[in-house]
Amino acid sequence: MKQYPNGRHVSEARSRIEKLNEKISEQNPTKKQVRRLTQDRQKDQKRPESLESIRDSALKILKIAYPDYQEITDSPNFNKWVESLPAVRQEEIRTSLDPSFAIRVLTEYKSIEARRVDAEAEALRPGKVFKDCLECPDMVVIPAGTFEMGSPSSETDRNDNEGPQHRVTLAKAFALAKTEITRGQFAAFVKDSGYSSGNECNVFESGKWEIKSGKNWRDPGYTQTDSHPMACISWDDAKTYASWLAKKSGKPYRLPSEAEWEYAARAGTRTIRYWGDDLNKACTYANVTDQTKSPSGLVWVKKHECDDGHWFSAPVESYRSNAFGLYDMIGNVWEWTQDCWNGNYSGAPSDGSAWTNGDCGQRVLRGGSWSGSPQVTRAAGRDRGGTTYRSDGSGFRLARMLP
Repeated sequence: MKQYPNGRHVSEARSRIEKLNEKISEQNPTKKQVRRLTQDRQKDQKRPESLESIRDSALKILKIAYPDYQEITDSPNFNKWVESLPAVRQEEIRTSLDPSFAIRVLTEYKSIEARRVDAEAEALRPGKVFKDCLECPDMVVIPAGTFEMGSPSSETDRNDNEGPQHRVTLAKAFALAKTEITRGQFAAFVKDSGYSSGNECNVFESGKWEIKSGKNWRDPGYTQTDSHPMACISWDDAKTYASWLAKKSGKPYRLPSEAEWEYAARAGTRTIRYWGDDLNKACTYANVTDQTKSPSGLVWVKKHECDDGHWFSAPVESYRSNAFGLYDMIGNVWEWTQDCWNGNYSGAPSDGSAWTNGDCGQRVLRGGSWSGSPQVTRAAGRDRGGTTYRSDGSGFRLARMLP
């Protein structure tokens, strides 16, 4: 055509090229095509177009530019976004028949939606730490996964209630508090709700444990600050706190299941403790029975051969975390879980959910405490207590589901 611009076949060639371009552009819509279709819609000025024909023409253009146009505009997220805009713009989006305007709107929405999806993915990133409200604890995202729950029969200091060892799969990520609930956090709950957690607790005095009146979370028998973990807390107290925080924050806070607790404590390890099998390395990671003497000069008989610097509880985050970024999963205070007590794992759930059958008058405690001997300060170690039982070594941490 360039060599023979006036040749007799030029018209036919041009016609064929135009048809070929149309076929190509139908598969790969361009701004030029959208403009052309828009112009075609208004080309015939001899008769006024009906509203229906204008709408049909506009939809034709939009569906070429955005094949998923209908799916997008029908989606709850799109409508939620539109409703967040000023009323004038909402009306414009819902009534405009200008395809170029609609395309700009959809382009803007897709960009915003992409950022939202990225933000949600970031929120679910394993190890991500977040905080839902001022009163809420720091929460850590725990990844989905599978693990062997319980201990093998060959494990040192094993109890029969830790078997049979069984595979558990947690299909969804969840969040667990980075630390045990602190005295300061519980005090805020009591101040806001007026809750009373009783006035009796099993405390260690004069070399023995004894249930004493006048002892409670305010005075567990030893000095605490607001950064120490809660003590003298029953399962009922922990449940009430979780319900209060769920209502306060609008998020589904709860006690973790026993399986969630052990999965999070192990943090991908298969050793006796999350730092390995050497119990005497405990003092780097946990507050347990050790070489530290009591204020009155007492020493532990069954102890870890190291010095963690505390006889009673220590402020949270005083020691190294596990691989999931969780502190004091072993030692400091025992932690209540949601599960009813069962003497072994025969028939236990395999999906990570709480075991709601068994002796539900007693609930499972995990992790050991500042008075925990090597036998209990293991990832598989278990204990139990009545729902109203309080001791100077019992506390809790919270879990919550993620979207």
